[in-house]
Parts: sequence; structure tokens; C-alpha cells
Amino acid sequence: MKLALLFVTLSLFVLSPPVIADEFEDSSLAFCGKIKACIFEELGGKSSLSVEQIKEVDKELHGLCRQVKEDFTPPKGNFKAEAASCMWSLSSFSCRDLMALDTEEPSTPECEVFEKAATEAN
Repeated sequence: MKLALLFVTLSLFVLSPPVIADEFEDSSLAFCGKIKACIFEELGGKSSLSVEQIKEVDKELHGLCRQVKEDFTPPKGNFKAEAASCMWSLSSFSCRDLMALDTEEPSTPECEVFEKAATEAN
């Protein structure tokens, strides 16, 4: 149940640019890595899970990370630089702060810039 709640919370949170494609890719990998670390921390660490549980969580996280990247890919316009800045800023949060974010509001100035640019493009 706790795991499901974390996935839902993080999935909602990410509703929220070219530099180079590598910058966007690097930032999405960093943010995804942060999400993974936070979820495993919340679950008590990998050492508290069985091999099967770790595989199951990793599988779910792979899907979540793919969704995060899609959610940060602007449908219109060229805002990958702004999206990358937003993901970098979120990656710097502590797990506690990341999990406590309000999913309805931009959480950092960088994310506010990204959300504004993406909204105006639609």
C-alpha cells in the first residue's frame, strides 16, 4: 500500500527543453535516480527487501521513470532546456522534501519557468 501511494504521488507530481538532448537525458536520469533512491529509502532500503521484491520495485520504477521523462517532454515548442533545469532542481531535493511537494504547484523557480513556457505554448 505504501509503495502504491508513493508511485501515485510521484506520478502526479511530474505533471509539471534545444540545449542539447544530452542535457535533457542527463537531467531525466538524475531525477529518476533520485526518485528510485527515495522510494527504496522509504521502503527501508534494498537490504530489507527480498530479491523478488527488488525486481518488482525495479520494474515499477522503470515504468515510472519512463513516464517522468514523457511528462517532462513538452508537447509543443522547444522547452527541453527549461524541462532539464526543472528536473535538475528537483533532483537536488532531499527525499523528505521531494515526497512532501504539493503536486499542484510548481516547486522550484526552474519548474515554474518550465510550466509557464509549456502552458503558453499550448
